[in-house]
Amino acid sequence: FTEDKETNTANVEYGNDPDHLTQGTPDTVIVRTHKLTITKTDGNTQEKLAGAEFNLFKGNNTIGT
Repeated sequence: FTEDKETNTANVEYGNDPDHLTQGTPDTVIVRTHKLTITKTDGNTQEKLAGAEFNLFKGNNTIGT
């Protein structure tokens, strides 16, 4: 499989007065993406199902089609 890395930086400002916010400490994380190949097959014959479509879920959130 291939592994691509990107970075993502976030900084949170917080406080009760929008004109006087406290600066948080910036944080940088590495975001990794992976190639995923899925083949849909018939459960009995193991033959590939032409034109098969499905959704991939993590918890209640759709993360791909």
